[in-house]
Amino acid sequence: MKLADLYHQVRNKIRYIVSFGRFNPASSSGQQAILHEIRRKAVEASQRVDIPGTNSQSSQSPQPNSFQVNLPWSSPSESGEAISPKASYSPLNHSPAFVKNQELTNDPYYPEYQCKTNDALGCPYPQQTLQQTPQAKFCLGCAFPVPLAQSREIRGRRGIYQIGTLLGKRGMGRLYQGVQTNDPQPIVIKEYLLPNRCFKNLDDVQQRQGTFVRVANLSCADGRDKDFRLLIPTEAIADEQERRCYLITKNNLETLPTLQTYLSTHGSMNEDQVKLLLDQILQTLEFLHGQRFQFDSGQIGNGLVHGNLSLNSILISEVNSQEFFVYLTDLLIWEYLFYRPDVQITPKTINDDLISVGEIGFKMLVGQTTLDPRNDQHWPTLQPEFKQFLLQLLGLEGSFSTATQGRDVLLKLPKPAIKDPSPLKADADIDDPKRKVFTPWILAPAIVVLVAVVGSLLWRTFRKPPIVVEQKNLVSTIEEIIVTVGNFTYSLEEKGAASYIFLTPTLLSSRQSLIDELESRKPGLSLQEIWAQDVQEAETQVTQETANFAIINQVNPSYPNSLHSQPIAYDGLLIFVPFIKDAREQALPKALGGKITFEQVRKLYTGKVQNWKEIGGPDLQVQLYAPTEPSAIQLFEKKVLQDNSSIAIFRDKLKQRDIQEQPTSATIRNLQYEFENEQIAGVSFGFSSQIFGQCGAYPLALQVESDSPLIAFLKRILFLGDDAQQAWIQQSNHQRIDPSTPLCKKGSHQIAQELFQTKQYPLSFPVVVLYPRNNRNEPRYQIGEKFSDMLTTEEGQELLQETNLVPLQPLD
Repeated sequence: MKLADLYHQVRNKIRYIVSFGRFNPASSSGQQAILHEIRRKAVEASQRVDIPGTNSQSSQSPQPNSFQVNLPWSSPSESGEAISPKASYSPLNHSPAFVKNQELTNDPYYPEYQCKTNDALGCPYPQQTLQQTPQAKFCLGCAFPVPLAQSREIRGRRGIYQIGTLLGKRGMGRLYQGVQTNDPQPIVIKEYLLPNRCFKNLDDVQQRQGTFVRVANLSCADGRDKDFRLLIPTEAIADEQERRCYLITKNNLETLPTLQTYLSTHGSMNEDQVKLLLDQILQTLEFLHGQRFQFDSGQIGNGLVHGNLSLNSILISEVNSQEFFVYLTDLLIWEYLFYRPDVQITPKTINDDLISVGEIGFKMLVGQTTLDPRNDQHWPTLQPEFKQFLLQLLGLEGSFSTATQGRDVLLKLPKPAIKDPSPLKADADIDDPKRKVFTPWILAPAIVVLVAVVGSLLWRTFRKPPIVVEQKNLVSTIEEIIVTVGNFTYSLEEKGAASYIFLTPTLLSSRQSLIDELESRKPGLSLQEIWAQDVQEAETQVTQETANFAIINQVNPSYPNSLHSQPIAYDGLLIFVPFIKDAREQALPKALGGKITFEQVRKLYTGKVQNWKEIGGPDLQVQLYAPTEPSAIQLFEKKVLQDNSSIAIFRDKLKQRDIQEQPTSATIRNLQYEFENEQIAGVSFGFSSQIFGQCGAYPLALQVESDSPLIAFLKRILFLGDDAQQAWIQQSNHQRIDPSTPLCKKGSHQIAQELFQTKQYPLSFPVVVLYPRNNRNEPRYQIGEKFSDMLTTEEGQELLQETNLVPLQPLD
C-alpha cells in the first residue's frame, strides 16, 4: 500500500467516526456513540487478524473485485440484440445468487449491519432514530443509514424534488411519496443505498453511481413516450454528497401493491384472471425486448431484458374481480448496481424473462410460492391447452423464442364457455297454434321496390365523386437542388410541432435530426433556429428579416403580399381518449363507437357536458386536457369551436385551469392512469405526428352533424356510411380503425394519408415554409425557397414521412 493510500484510508475512517458521533448522540453528546463504534470496529479488525501458525484461509480468500462498468447490460449496443449477455440457464433457479465468504446470520443484502430484524431496509428502527434525532444519519441500533428526512430537497437536471412520506421498501430501495417543487403532479422517489460497510471501495461507489445515472436515464429512441405498462423513471440522480442514488417517477403508479402483496392478501387467482395478466405482461415484454432505447450517454440499445421479473417487481391495480392492470418495474439494469460487491450476477436473456413469466403465472394460480411446477401434483385443474402453454413458458416442455410468440399462443387458447343469461319464454309465448300469425312475406315485393327506389335516390344525392390527388413529377434527390451554402437562420414555434419534427434526433432512421440530415446532404450549409412564441411571431420575424424563413403550421391561409408560403407536408389535430383493452365494457372508445361529433367536442370543452353518459358514453366524469403548442390551440379554436362565445368560454377554462395544459406525452400517461385508477375519463387533442405510434391514445373519428335524423337513419340502413373521418386506418384492409384494432401491435395501422392529401379529414392542415417574396439574387432571400425545394423532392418527402408527417402526394 502506498503512503497516500494509507493516509486517505485513515482520514476516511476518522471522518466516519466523527460524523457518526456528531449525528447520533446516544445521550446528551456523541461520546458514547463514538466509543461504541470504536469498540465495534476493533472487534471487526480482531476477527480479521490471522494468527501465525494457524490454518486460517482468510488471508488467502480473494477480496471482492471492484465494480466493472463495462458489464454487458450497462453498455448499450447497436447489435440488434436485447441488452443482456447470453448464457446457459437452468429453469427455476435464476434469482441473483448471493455468494458469501462466510455463513450469514443477518440481513442477506446487508449482512455487515447487525440489524435486529435482519431487514435493514425495512427495519423501523432507523426511522425511529430519525424521529428522535432529526439530524441523525445512522441507526442507533446497527449504524445503517436512516431514511431521508421529510421536506428534504433533491436537485436533479429536470427539477427539484421534495421528500414526503416514507412508504416502505421494494427491491433494493426505499420508496417515498414526493412532489416536484415547480409541478403539483405527485411523484414517487426510490432511494438506493451504497452503505460503507458493504461498499468499502470509494472508486467502486462512484463508478456505480455514474453507471446508474447513465443507464437509468433512458427513453425511447424514437422520442415518443410510449406507455406499455412499463414504469420508466423520469430522472435518475446520483447524490454527490452521500452514498445514495434516486429514481424519480411521476404519478402514483409506483405506490401500487406488488403482485406478491396482492396474492398474500387475496390468495390464488382463477384461470381467466391469470390469462388476462399474462397477456399484459407479455405485451409489455414485447415492447421492452423490441424497442430501441436511448441512454443518458446518447448510445442506442436495441431492446432490453428485464432480468428481475418476480411477484415483487410487478405492480397490480384492481378495478374489479375480473379487471386488473399490471405494471413492470425495477429492471435489473439498475437494480443490480446495489447488490453487494461479492454477489455474482447470473447473466440474463430473453428466455429468462419468459421463464420468469411462467413462474409468475404458476404462482398466481396456486397462491403459494413454495410449490414446484415440475411436480404435477402441485398443479390445479386447468384447461389442458393453458397448462401446456405455461409448461412451455417455464421451459419444461419446449420453449418460446420471443414474447410475441408466447403471446400469440396465449391469445389463441380456447375461450371459456359463456352461458346465455336470458330467461326462457313461457311455452304459450313460444308456440300457440290458435294464435293468428301475420305473415310479412305478402308485402315483400312492395318493400323491395320501395327500398330500391329510395336507395337509388339517396345514392345519387349523397354519393361523393372520388377525389384524386394531383400527382406531380418530383425531383428525385436533395442533391439535385442547387443551394448556395452559408449560415442562415429560420424561425420555429418554440413549443410547436415543427420544432419537434425538425430538431428531435431520434425520428429518422439515420438517428439525426431532420435539420442535421439536410445539412449533411449539403456540406457547408448551416441552419440556426430562432425561437418564436407562436406562428404570428414567426411570420413577423421573416417580415422583419430577423429570420431568413420560417417553418410553421398553417393556421391562417392568408399572408402579407411580401411573403410566400410553400406547403411541404400535412399534419392534423386528433381528438383522443385513453385506449384501454377493448374487452373492458366501460372503455371509452368502445362506448362511443369509436367516433365523436364536432358538436359533442364543443359541449365538452365549453363545460356543457361533464359526464360521458350525457353523450352516450359510460357513467364517468370528464377531465379536459389541452396541448401546450399555441398553434394547436389556435387551430382547435378555428376548426372546432368556431364561434366567439365557445372560444371565450374555452379560453376562460384554460385560464382557470379547468382545462389542464401539458405536453401530449404527459397527457397520454395521465389519461391512462386516471381511467385505470381514479375512474375518470379524460379527453384531449393534439398533433397526429406526435400521437401516432403511441398506443395509449385512441383518436376518435370526427363526424359533422349536417344530416337530418331521417337521412342519417336511411344512410345507415342502406350502408352508405356515416361520413365520420378517421385519421388512422388498418394496414391490412385500409378500413378505418375501430376500438378492437390492436393499436399496440406494430404494423396494425397507418395514417390515412389520402384523407389528409385530399383535405377530407376536417382537422388536417399543411405545414409550410414561409419566406420573403423577393426577386433579389441574394442567398438570404433564396434560402427559404431552396429549403422548401429540398423537402419537396421525392427524397425530402420520404424523410418527412419518417417523422409521421403526411407527404404532399402518394409516394411510390
